[in-house]
Amino acid sequence: MSMRDETGCRFAGWLTLTVALAVLGSACEEPRDRRGPSSEGEGEGEGTGEGEGEGEGEGEGTGEGEGEGEGEGEGTGEGEGEGEGEGEGEGEGEGTGEGEGEGEGEGEGEGEGTGEGEGEGEGEGEGEGEGEGEGEGEGEGEGEGGGEGEGEGAGEGEGEGEGEGEGEGEGEGTGEGEGEGEGEGEGCQPLALDDLTCDRVDDDCDGETDEDTCCPGPVDPLAPPAARWVRLCPGTFVMGVPAEEIPWGGENTQREVTLTRGFLMKATEVTQGEWQALMGDNPASAQQCGADCPMEQVTLAEAAAYCNALSLQEGLVPCYERSDGTPYSRGNPGTPAWPLGQDCAGYRLPTEAEWEYAARAGTQTPIWTGEVMYRAHECPLDPPLDRVGWYCGNSGMQPRPVGVKEPNPWGLFDLHGNVKEWCWDYYTSVVVEPQVDPVALTPSPGSFNRVVRGGSWGSIGWDCRAGMRFWVGAADADRFIGFRPVRTLP
Repeated sequence: MSMRDETGCRFAGWLTLTVALAVLGSACEEPRDRRGPSSEGEGEGEGTGEGEGEGEGEGEGTGEGEGEGEGEGEGTGEGEGEGEGEGEGEGEGEGTGEGEGEGEGEGEGEGEGTGEGEGEGEGEGEGEGEGEGEGEGEGEGEGEGGGEGEGEGAGEGEGEGEGEGEGEGEGEGTGEGEGEGEGEGEGCQPLALDDLTCDRVDDDCDGETDEDTCCPGPVDPLAPPAARWVRLCPGTFVMGVPAEEIPWGGENTQREVTLTRGFLMKATEVTQGEWQALMGDNPASAQQCGADCPMEQVTLAEAAAYCNALSLQEGLVPCYERSDGTPYSRGNPGTPAWPLGQDCAGYRLPTEAEWEYAARAGTQTPIWTGEVMYRAHECPLDPPLDRVGWYCGNSGMQPRPVGVKEPNPWGLFDLHGNVKEWCWDYYTSVVVEPQVDPVALTPSPGSFNRVVRGGSWGSIGWDCRAGMRFWVGAADADRFIGFRPVRTLP
């Protein structure tokens, strides 16, 4: 065969290959657009899918081609080169990568699954693959001939380059990433009503937490202890003490008590600083203790006046009135009455049952940390009591700042010691039958004493028990007695 015939055959073969590639390229020009449902959520997972993406990669190839001169040409040869180009193709490969994405979405979750979707991201990865395509590019290489030009062809070769492309492929991979998306998904799974718990979680997926249950605990747990209010829920408990606590004064009669109304209780006793800010003076006997120490040396009526002033400050109807129906205050004195009882929306003193319910916090031991170790009239250090209260064994015989010792399980401080606390009840004999929302509004014959609870900085440990009762005249102001307000929840 002559050189001319050989050249003609080569040209005919090249032309046939060019036409075949053009047909194949036209069949690949319309990339498929497969989109699945988008979802909301953040999470980690493994899966496979199809989508669109942009990226950078490296690949290897070999090719043959010949060419001379500048311009347009056709030929085959061998060589190496670098270039940039655009192309479309199909291929298979495996790879790993990490990426981040941005969007809008709601919900959190972890899971495994498969899916289809859309996403934008940047990533780095390595992979190997085979494919065919068409493109335009410029390059320099070594071989038989040199030049720059445009051409079409197919071949094998080695080279490095950057390009953009769209295509379809199948592959396996793992990756980690963060992303937010906008759409509909499974971010929250509603629980059955009997599974609702006080865990500050949106159990029923309505954007609010624990709203179908009353959860005891601080309303504002990040506030300083003296500024906190604690939510206490309706409930039933055993009030009083068992015979083995060696009671006296009739306090040993245990009975079942049900409270049908939830209420807020101040996490600590009212402090001297709080009294000074609201009432404008400070009648405490231990002023040297400081603004964070409990207010004491106030009568029952003065404590009621403080509660009324706090209600007015917060725009609530005062609970206490004079006998003529006017609001009770230090400027409008008399004997305070409580006409609306627990239906009053303002601040007030707790009932005796509310106080013991709060002090026990679901426990039934003498103090919520367990037993009081010493019962005699002496003041050794009592470790279970030392954790939670100030009494004669650790106080140095003076009041101490509030909120320093451990709070009880419901978030209340200093219910065992520091200062005794006023309750609204008259001191009467204990009723043995089960009771609902009990409060002693009528004094015993010949006695007008009121109940105080909790023990004080001067008390022995035995007097700081949750079930211990004391009585004092309503007009008495004592350096061992303070108070903490409550408010009925709607």
